[in-house]
Amino acid sequence: MRTAVPGALLSVAGILISLQSVQGWSAPSFCRGYECPEFRLVHANENFEERFYNASDWITTEIEGTDFWTVRGGYNKLCDYLDGENEANREIPMTRPIAITVLESSSGEDRSITISVYVPPGTDLPKPTDSSITEFSLPAGIMFVRGKVGQPTRETVLSAPCHFNNDTSSVRSTGCCVGGQPSLLLEISGVNNCDSYWV
Repeated sequence: MRTAVPGALLSVAGILISLQSVQGWSAPSFCRGYECPEFRLVHANENFEERFYNASDWITTEIEGTDFWTVRGGYNKLCDYLDGENEANREIPMTRPIAITVLESSSGEDRSITISVYVPPGTDLPKPTDSSITEFSLPAGIMFVRGKVGQPTRETVLSAPCHFNNDTSSVRSTGCCVGGQPSLLLEISGVNNCDSYWV
């Protein structure tokens, strides 16, 4: 089932991940041997990296919060789909990253949280038997990534964009939104270990 990404996700988040191959690209160690989106490093400093990602596809499901058991439930739902709980009863290889996206309205009153798994180029995804699992595509562009952030908590997840404010000159010069409530993609290697924040 193909679902369009809400305009707010595309315009506010600027989450732009890889679909096409980058010649000679080797997956970094944080992919842990799994297929993951390819990117080109644009700029790096001690606090974050600016990366260019090509367009990409993802499978996703909405979750109600960022606590361990809620995230685990969403993750298990996606794993069941990949393990063959789909209309074709076909297994699909696991990839990285597993991502939590937190989108807040400009008023801060409404929030949408999803957990997603990257889909490699050329993957023919069978229709999910669970209607809460959808596919979406993200266009190519720039992502700002801060790595090695440790155990995610509600506070660290929701305040992550603020961590970029300590380096506003670099972030502002590259065009990253550092004010207000930018959206956040939290990449995790497992449901209890956060590897990086993507803004």
